[in-house]
Amino acid sequence: MKVLITGAANGIGEATTEKLLEKEIEVIAVDNDKDALKELSEAVKTYECDVRNENEVQDLVGGLEFDVLVNCAGFYELGAVADVSSDTAEKMIDTNFHGYLNLIRHSMETLRDSDGRVVNVSSIAGRVSTPYFGVYSASKHAVEAMSDALRMRKHRTTWM
Repeated sequence: MKVLITGAANGIGEATTEKLLEKEIEVIAVDNDKDALKELSEAVKTYECDVRNENEVQDLVGGLEFDVLVNCAGFYELGAVADVSSDTAEKMIDTNFHGYLNLIRHSMETLRDSDGRVVNVSSIAGRVSTPYFGVYSASKHAVEAMSDALRMRKHRTTWM
């Protein structure tokens, strides 16, 4: 089994990478942090890619074979909704939602061929928001909605 993990060089993505390696599962690590990628085990194939950049994602995924996509790349900056800059809000939505969407769209052919799976790492903040988490929660709620749609599609027998 081959698993492609985004955000694989830090946080939950890094922990997932390490856990899969312990289980002797082949990992393809994707991150935009070139220096952090260098710190991963030599057993991991690493690729620098900004998940927000659809062209980079398309080029990356087009040349790889894998059975599972783990979307784990993420970005957050806390602040009151009225105080979060447009640039920061855009970066959160672009990374946390559009990045996942880019990977899913460009991986779907590969995943269908291998009867593969998509794992979208989200957050409880995608279900319940609190002060200073409004924009982050919005980005994760979008991931929740998209994941629900993907999950339901798996069980339908015809296209609508």
